[in-house]
Amino acid sequence: MQCPLSAGNSVYQARAILYLFQGQVVEFPNRCDSVSSHTGHQMMALNGTEKPSSVEFKLYPNPTDGNVFLEYSLKEGESGELAIYDITGKEITKILLPEGSNGMKVSCDYLSNGVYLYHYSLNGQIRKTGKITIIK
Repeated sequence: MQCPLSAGNSVYQARAILYLFQGQVVEFPNRCDSVSSHTGHQMMALNGTEKPSSVEFKLYPNPTDGNVFLEYSLKEGESGELAIYDITGKEITKILLPEGSNGMKVSCDYLSNGVYLYHYSLNGQIRKTGKITIIK
């Protein structure tokens, strides 16, 4: 029930591990009261009762051998990013998605075989989370 922005990385890691065992997104009441900084990036805390509107986002193929395709829709003035984490919750990379575009190819050749977690953010709010498996 703790806020991962203030309580630390172990809260995020515990949630990530629970996600892997559940096989689906587990919603937690958000106890983050204000905007906080995490690894130098601004993140906005959502009210626990708020649910973001549905945003189209696809990442495929999954599992992949090293290249993935992203499909998304960003209007002019919107900012999007894809963050990839290892199984412990350590951020591996963050990819800024160009505004006004609707997709791109991403090379994951630098990743070893395994399961990784990702989240897609739109205008600073996480809109979709998931896992991706790399098998080379």
